[in-house]
Amino acid sequence: YSMIKQSYQALVNAIIRPPRCSYELSQLGPNSFNFCGKLFERNDFQLQNPRGLKFECSMWQPISKDRQNAVIPCVIYMHGNSSSRLEALSTLSLVLSLGSSLFSFDFSGSGKSEGKY
Repeated sequence: YSMIKQSYQALVNAIIRPPRCSYELSQLGPNSFNFCGKLFERNDFQLQNPRGLKFECSMWQPISKDRQNAVIPCVIYMHGNSSSRLEALSTLSLVLSLGSSLFSFDFSGSGKSEGKY
């Protein structure tokens, strides 16, 4: 019985509390880069929620001189279960090519953000 109970708990934890996604900031790409003949930058920063936990965030956008307008649309990418803002990279080229900026963050308890999942 003990072995069944332990296996069941491991299965529940794998679904409800999957392991935290681990990555290095370098995997988010360079802080500045050329794409489609324009210069873009990635800014990393933290936001704090009402519980005092810090979220790790990234914003990819064209530099000032390469913007079509002073204000541009922003796509907010929210990663899936047991993932991180690294997941947003799959949409980066599409979003930037449409003239938008991309914002992504690690949910509380995910990636490099504080908190428990």
